[in-house]
Amino acid sequence: MLPAGMILGWFAYAVSSYGWVLMRGWDIPFHSWVSPLNPYQWPAGGPGPIPDSQLFPGGLITAPGKHPFKPADPNFWKGVANAADPFAKG
Repeated sequence: MLPAGMILGWFAYAVSSYGWVLMRGWDIPFHSWVSPLNPYQWPAGGPGPIPDSQLFPGGLITAPGKHPFKPADPNFWKGVANAADPFAKG
């Protein structure tokens, strides 16, 4: 039972920490993030953003144009807050 709990805990940590990677908009593929044999090496200036032509980090699926989800842009979150609150001004 203990090994199953350890595996489940590692999986939960891996998925939740990768959620943070996605929220920050970093171009780090999932397999590189969770690989125990070849861990992700941080570049000197930090990881780069996901290119506008990709839907997912490191993915081969491309978008036809710029996708509107820009989590690193603070104005994006203001727009989300205003859309969620019908009585918001501005």
